[in-house]
Amino acid sequence: MNKDRLLPVLRNVSSDILSEAGVLRGVAPGLAVFLSEVSTTPHGTMGVSYVLRKHLPDEPNANELLFGLAFRHLVEGLRVHVVEQSGERFHRVHRAKGFGASVIALPDFYERAASWCRTKEMFICIEDVNHAWVGTPDSNMARQLREKTRADLSRGAVDLDPVCLILRESGFELVGRAQ
Repeated sequence: MNKDRLLPVLRNVSSDILSEAGVLRGVAPGLAVFLSEVSTTPHGTMGVSYVLRKHLPDEPNANELLFGLAFRHLVEGLRVHVVEQSGERFHRVHRAKGFGASVIALPDFYERAASWCRTKEMFICIEDVNHAWVGTPDSNMARQLREKTRADLSRGAVDLDPVCLILRESGFELVGRAQ
């Protein structure tokens, strides 16, 4: 395992073999981040190799230590852009090297999102593995993103359905999913 390439990769949790054998941390209903080695393929795309529990080092707290390292790698390339539309502000989160949607799994994500939005309840839209939108739940932009998400049938290489969530201090609530 190359620890320099570790990232938490957000994806659906299901009854598949990866959900059973992988190293993962639950995030929201039906979603988890999977500990992964990420690198550029010869074709210039990003390749993901999921870490399996049987490959974890035989050390106390190996899971926590590796996720801590993966989260540090995620934060290193994180970018937040403010998008304003009709007086409403939304924050588009991404990483230049991909996998920006995993931001929702950061241990301090609630605090980050609350400071961006200046509220205690946030709307989150995960449109794909690379992007997350963060804003207020009662906005027109949130309604537009919900509608777009319900109609989105696209899937990338990572098994992740577009979803909409409400984030409160108590955690995430699923409010929309691609159908």
